[in-house]
Amino acid sequence: MSGEPVGVAPGSIRRATVDDLPALRVILRAHDEDGPVAPGQADIVGPYLHHLAEHHTVLLAEDDAGEVVAFGSVLDTGRARVLGDLF
Repeated sequence: MSGEPVGVAPGSIRRATVDDLPALRVILRAHDEDGPVAPGQADIVGPYLHHLAEHHTVLLAEDDAGEVVAFGSVLDTGRARVLGDLF
């Protein structure tokens, strides 16, 4: 046994910024968790993601080409940290 991770794809994990929000929305759309906002309806996903990126921890995974392939969020309630999203 070599001690090397098995089945781990190359890439990186980093903290998301508000500049990454469009890529996060692409992932959400792929899971039917986001879509076009109907006329007269409010966009709730965009402000939610912006709040997460500004006030909580959002980590994303990128492949070798720099494409965002997954993300998760952790919300700090002051008493506990809670998994908010995992896609």
